[in-house]
Amino acid sequence: MDRLTIKTPQGPALKMDDTYPSKEAAREDLMRLFYVAVARLSAYEDAMPLERAQELAQAEKDGRLVVLPCKVGDVVYEANKRGFISTYKVISIHLSACSVLIGWELIDGIYSNFEASALGKTVFLTYEEAEAALKKREAD
Repeated sequence: MDRLTIKTPQGPALKMDDTYPSKEAAREDLMRLFYVAVARLSAYEDAMPLERAQELAQAEKDGRLVVLPCKVGDVVYEANKRGFISTYKVISIHLSACSVLIGWELIDGIYSNFEASALGKTVFLTYEEAEAALKKREAD
């Protein structure tokens, strides 16, 4: 999503073209940007209260915000080296200063060890992604 604003010495301003064929064209573009900005603001307000967004932004600045690769209860799929897709349920997530440890419970397939860093590489949140990774590996 493109930014709607620019920073100027006078403060933030709507980002508009430098030249317009007429004042009417400039006015129409300004009105279009205004309605887009109001719609975007409304979507932000619907998604999260401003105080919570500020709290999360501050936590990110402070280095306290952690985005987990999955949540407890998720089902994940491993395209393992044996050519099978194994299915696991996430049963725990532990954070330490140097790693994210995820506890898995085998639901179906062949058990193998993998780390949280495998998510998106050999372990996926959808069966289709695991299937595609397995096909790609077989093709290589």
